[in-house]
Amino acid sequence: MITRLQLIIVAIFEVDISNSCRGSIKNYLAKKKHTLALNAVSSSGKVTKFFKDNTLSSENVLIAAKEGTFAYQTINHMQSFRSLDCTSKLIATLFEPKCTLGRTQSEVIVKNVFAKEAQSRLNNALQKNNYFSVMVDSSNHREIKVVPLLVRYIDSDKGIQIPIVSKYIGLSADNTNTNFGGPNRQGKNNLFKKLTHSCSTSIVGVGCVVHILNNCIQNSTDVLPFDIEVIVVKIYKYFYIYTVRVSTLKTFCDSVEVEYKKMLSFSKTRFLSLMPAVERILQMFEPLKVYFESTECPTILKEFFENPVGEVWFWFIHNNSLLFHQAILKIEGDKISATEASLDKVKASLSKLQSLNPNEDVYDQFSLKAEKFYSSCINYLNKWSTNMNNIKLFSWICLHDLVTWNQITTSCETFKNSLGTNLNEDQLFDEIGHLKLYLTKEKLTDWNKNNISTEDRWLEFFRFMKGKLVPVPNLEKLCEFVLCLPGTSAPIERLFSHINKYWTSEKSQLEISSLKSIMQVYTNFDESCHKMFNMLKMDQKILKEIHGSQKYLK
Repeated sequence: MITRLQLIIVAIFEVDISNSCRGSIKNYLAKKKHTLALNAVSSSGKVTKFFKDNTLSSENVLIAAKEGTFAYQTINHMQSFRSLDCTSKLIATLFEPKCTLGRTQSEVIVKNVFAKEAQSRLNNALQKNNYFSVMVDSSNHREIKVVPLLVRYIDSDKGIQIPIVSKYIGLSADNTNTNFGGPNRQGKNNLFKKLTHSCSTSIVGVGCVVHILNNCIQNSTDVLPFDIEVIVVKIYKYFYIYTVRVSTLKTFCDSVEVEYKKMLSFSKTRFLSLMPAVERILQMFEPLKVYFESTECPTILKEFFENPVGEVWFWFIHNNSLLFHQAILKIEGDKISATEASLDKVKASLSKLQSLNPNEDVYDQFSLKAEKFYSSCINYLNKWSTNMNNIKLFSWICLHDLVTWNQITTSCETFKNSLGTNLNEDQLFDEIGHLKLYLTKEKLTDWNKNNISTEDRWLEFFRFMKGKLVPVPNLEKLCEFVLCLPGTSAPIERLFSHINKYWTSEKSQLEISSLKSIMQVYTNFDESCHKMFNMLKMDQKILKEIHGSQKYLK
């Protein structure tokens, strides 16, 4: 019997069938030429094997999960997509022959699968929530202006969330005129005014408290007899790359029995750089003094170390910068709310230090300068914290003390334009009763003793009420409103640090769209690589997108 395949092969050659059709075909099939053709066909692979199988079999599920995990791992550990050209070949050789995850495929997975999923998660979360706030800042990358947006909201099950995007109620940014129009919030062309006019609700503007503290200490050091910042930078640059100078300084350290430590630099834009740099100079003050008094050096350094009160002023600025340093460390966290970022404690500490002036005549000049320094600090903080006074009405939200009905009604009345008509006062009164029963003195003492965060205190209460099947929707709305107001724009500063680490000419030359997707994935997904693999194996929708070819068409 002649098969379809054999007839096709016959058609390739000329066969004379004028005398006997059947006989001619049989004769041709018996020829060596036909046998060789059959052998060639049987030894050749099918063209279809080069086509991608889009069906999601159990084997393809595992491969897609592995490829997705490695693409995620590249982002999670700040690696370049280029590295996957090598990594995928190693994986194919050592573990999984069907793994083909190169730089192009991994970038497409991140841009058109993971970033899309991150945006979908954010949209779903904001649909459920009553309020959210936005953090914004800008930075230059060469000639390109980068302006990321971070959205902050609270989930009653998970707590405060900060992903990257009638419910928009807050703007957090640094305190530039472009963002807020200065401390008095004047002008019409700043970002805050434009958003206020374009939104139906009253927006709460939250300046960055960390920026205020950082600028305050820098501004107030200008009243001192020495320019502390200049001296710190001069000392650092004097030893920065000079091996001979460092070797000589080490010799002086040995002679005065002081352990050598490398000098630290200072930058006006780095919040926590002043205090460690000043502290390092004080640790090395004696060998530095001997060195600069016996060496040709910049005049400003020689005059400083020859002045008998130079070290006194450095101790003075160290002790005061420590106060600001600790305050910044406390409030720069991602989940600190505006009510927790109060400047009252810093101002109280400065006022207390201001009152501790020595009475001896020897210290009159020193006391006068110190008094001027403290006055400058307090005046600066008062100037820039005026717009935060109303937010302090929500201090009860921190749950450090027992909550009263009067506190809640006063704060709600002040922010009624921002809160809208979402609150039911009668239900809220009953919910406060449940809260008072839960907030025993023992509970508050335990929380305060263990420094439990505001977020965790409320999550514990909401879980307790959910376990008792008692809804507290109005308290949840109040918490959403207050806790979604950030105390600082530090999270967006950290995002810039991630961008600078990833967006380098040595690592990669990314398009803006790719960078946006990478930062979306990095910021919105907090799963470890191992958890991501387990999650992907269970998500058929994402696996189909990773495995299919449609991701290249988006």
